[in-house]
Amino acid sequence: MLTQERIAAECPGVRFAKPADEAGLVEMIKVMHADPDWGLRDRDDGSYPFSGERARATVQRAILPNRNHPEAGSAWIGVVGEPEGLLGAAMVCVHQLSLSEGAYMAEQFNYVYPNYRNTSAPDALVQFAICMADAANLILIGATMTRVRTSKSRFYERRFGPPIAAVHRYIPQGS
Repeated sequence: MLTQERIAAECPGVRFAKPADEAGLVEMIKVMHADPDWGLRDRDDGSYPFSGERARATVQRAILPNRNHPEAGSAWIGVVGEPEGLLGAAMVCVHQLSLSEGAYMAEQFNYVYPNYRNTSAPDALVQFAICMADAANLILIGATMTRVRTSKSRFYERRFGPPIAAVHRYIPQGS
């Protein structure tokens, strides 16, 4: 996989997250989760309850590669900023296909705080995901979860090309 030196050369301003980034990453995920334009919505169009424990486990999967997890060593987080002042982060993971031995690289999240979205941070974090996919020689899947075409959707179209799928939500009636 990639070294920090190669990331620095190919993705200026991005570094691999380390244990010192854990608290800042969990806080960033909490802010991202609270954003009304982000993520999967429940039946009342609200966000699902935030779980700090699950957010911490997600972060640890990437920053503690020897963690006792079935997929340990197959997740990485690139960050822009320092532990006490993160500007943004992107997490990628290797996922296995359900019906095949094939695998792909999935972008779990890519978030930049609103005040830094007009900087180089968004491009740098997408480039990090692309570099990780290139290094693993895997297709990269990045997604936005929204009902409207956002600037992030247009950003992804410019970097990745046209979307290949649509996600639809079914809400059971009467429950």
